[in-house]
Amino acid sequence: MWKNLSRGERLYYLALLLLIGMTLVFRMGLGLLLALFLYLFPYPRPQKKNSPYAAYFRSERWSLINPFLNVQGLLQLMGEWLTNAGQSRISAEEYENKVEYRLPFQGIWKVANGGVSPETSHSWNINSQRYAYDLLMTDETGRSFSGEGKELKDYYCFGAPVLSPATGTVLRVQDGIRDYPGVGDYSIDWKTRDLRGNFVVICHAEGEYSLSAHLQKGSITVKAGDEVNAGQVIGRCGNSGYSTEPHLHFQLQDSANFFIAKGLPIRFVQFYRADNSLEEPRELHENDYLERENWVQKS
Repeated sequence: MWKNLSRGERLYYLALLLLIGMTLVFRMGLGLLLALFLYLFPYPRPQKKNSPYAAYFRSERWSLINPFLNVQGLLQLMGEWLTNAGQSRISAEEYENKVEYRLPFQGIWKVANGGVSPETSHSWNINSQRYAYDLLMTDETGRSFSGEGKELKDYYCFGAPVLSPATGTVLRVQDGIRDYPGVGDYSIDWKTRDLRGNFVVICHAEGEYSLSAHLQKGSITVKAGDEVNAGQVIGRCGNSGYSTEPHLHFQLQDSANFFIAKGLPIRFVQFYRADNSLEEPRELHENDYLERENWVQKS
């Protein structure tokens, strides 16, 4: 391919690569300086030295010098620019799913983050994650772990089966990223090479792709090209990637490429919902969205 390019085209691509390289070097250098500055002058300052927020901010600062996360951050910025250029935003009220989707898990799970409004959205201003969900399991008190929550095995959802939400074809699988063991203090794995951790992307219809992320290392049971059925186990819930505790990050998107995709609202069929952890979900929803702070169960 390179041999077929004209001299002008070669110079153009070389200049583009040089610009990207310089941008990454500048970003990492700036990140290192910012990490050093925030280390010396932390803000916001945790009220207590041993506050969980102290560990979170400390790990977040160090993530600024991670080259993998820097590249992905740049790709996300480019994706935001591309998806915003001359395109209208996707409305939950107007969008109709092309196939029926079922909850991607068994048992009762909590919607820890996510919804279809600016108030409940996972990340309203990030196009790819606007309609994403963070899902986990809790006990009757609302806690997501037993004991002190200092080990991965303490978390109720760690190792729980993750299911395909509909029939489809597996397009991409990533495995081999460790489950971050530093749980219990809200820190993140600033050394991870992918913010999604281990994940599976499935094409369910033209322009509808599901992403199941932060899966447990070594648990993925499918490979690219596999045909899957609704409810089929594709992996297990883990704590890989940019994650503060074991949970399932699930989203529907209009492209297989996470960085240039637009998030799509997703209506799930036949599930029960409750407003608190003390209730067994009994309110049946035939075709509805999930909302933050609800507990849901497949019918």
